[in-house]
Amino acid sequence: MKKVKNDTGKTRITGCSICVQQTEHNRLLQILRRKTEDEIPLDDREYMDIEEIRRSFESDREEQSFLYIQPSVTSGDCCMAEQPATITETKECNMQKLTDDIEKILFSEQQLAECVRQLGSEITKDYADEDLLMIGILKGAGIFMGDLIRQIDGDVRTDYMVVSSYGNSSVSSGQIRIIKDVQVDVKGLNVMLVEDIADTGNTLNALKDLMIERGVRSVRICALLDKPARRIKPIDIDYKGFEVPDEFIIGYGIDYAEKYRNLPYIGILKKEVYE
Repeated sequence: MKKVKNDTGKTRITGCSICVQQTEHNRLLQILRRKTEDEIPLDDREYMDIEEIRRSFESDREEQSFLYIQPSVTSGDCCMAEQPATITETKECNMQKLTDDIEKILFSEQQLAECVRQLGSEITKDYADEDLLMIGILKGAGIFMGDLIRQIDGDVRTDYMVVSSYGNSSVSSGQIRIIKDVQVDVKGLNVMLVEDIADTGNTLNALKDLMIERGVRSVRICALLDKPARRIKPIDIDYKGFEVPDEFIIGYGIDYAEKYRNLPYIGILKKEVYE
């Protein structure tokens, strides 16, 4: 793979499709990471790009065991050219650092997929003759939201909110701060708040009250996980995936200090990591 300039002086990357695709993914991820760190809202197109990258890497894991091939000779247009190469199993090295922090896996990738399918089927049935605006609560619900909307057969629109209540702590502060609000007028709409996990009820109660104040036609809540042992304020969850114990949950979009979101399953984080 190499960079060349065209007649207009612009630089483009040439080489095999695998190399070019990997380079483009890395470039996009760097942009998204910088925007996330600076708390700059991402638009719908960028969230779709994130989902595409995630699924592309899942395919790579299945087909190529996610091996990184680094040529010992840098000549040639493609890093996959026939030349002596050193193969480093970076998946085992990098992922091991994350999995070592996991106490127990609660729900596998297959269990999550089936749960999302069932939730999508219920929502499809309940909103068969009505439109629906689904509001994903970022960042935790990002992956869940992306998978869920593709299981709903109906007139569905999406928007997102970023609400902070944890920061780098493992305990909810009880203070709700809206970092990113919805971009559409919700008045007169059927709204569904999509959350990764319902625990204290502080965030969901505040957001539900906010939607009612804005004059929505109806507001319901969909949560992938429910942790009733941590409840401070009562909350009605209309669509619920799994009930979880009073442990620190991570994976499938759910993080601790911005780590573990990329795990394809949901697990319990070891106490020594966050205490």
